Amino acid sequence: MERFWRSVLLNTGEYSGKPVQAHLGLADMSGDLFPIWLRLFDDTLAEISPSPEFTAHLQKRANNIAASLARGLEKHYLRGGKMMRVVLSTTTLMWAGICLGGNIIAAPAKFQVVQLTTAELLLIGRAQFAWLGLAEWGLLAILVAGYAYAQRLPNITNLIAVVIFLLQQLLLQPQLQMRSDQIVAGVQAPDSSLHIIFILAELLKWAFLTAGGILLLSSTQTARRTAKATLKFNTKAG
Repeated sequence: MERFWRSVLLNTGEYSGKPVQAHLGLADMSGDLFPIWLRLFDDTLAEISPSPEFTAHLQKRANNIAASLARGLEKHYLRGGKMMRVVLSTTTLMWAGICLGGNIIAAPAKFQVVQLTTAELLLIGRAQFAWLGLAEWGLLAILVAGYAYAQRLPNITNLIAVVIFLLQQLLLQPQLQMRSDQIVAGVQAPDSSLHIIFILAELLKWAFLTAGGILLLSSTQTARRTAKATLKFNTKAG
């Protein structure tokens, strides 16, 4: 913040960030905050300004900056509006549904078929996890594209779910496949708790994805209020 204001007021050129994105990272960001910040700016300026002319100059610069930020935030909230949040929340909850139905319920259920050998069940499970994995990668790609288009950071629950997914795909699943290869080949595989770890990770992933989808749905009304307040301030400033 200090670098920003030195760049604005003293033309130091030391700030190279993106003010709009910085404000989007604030919790409960709203256009209602701009008048409050401007009043605090004016109060501080009244204490340290050397002259009325200097005060008027800085107040004008601050109001112009606030109006510019408001326009940027308004554009963001309109661009990443209700439809984009619906896409993100639907994709997240769809991913959670795949975890619940495909990996948590269907995967262990197939072992209830006593007519199939363990090797046959493992081959079925391998095909099942391969197709489910492709679906999960596809949904992850949609989420990444959606967040990039909306120019917003994903919520922490979605980030944790993605980390768990990557650990499953890149660390746990290859080891589980090696073990299933041994069993299918008729080799006695050593005891392992990897499948339990995988199931626990799947439960956690499902929980975080479900929470993330609900948070995205609940943010629709908050974003609508924020866009309305920001547009109101921007109209007054203009």
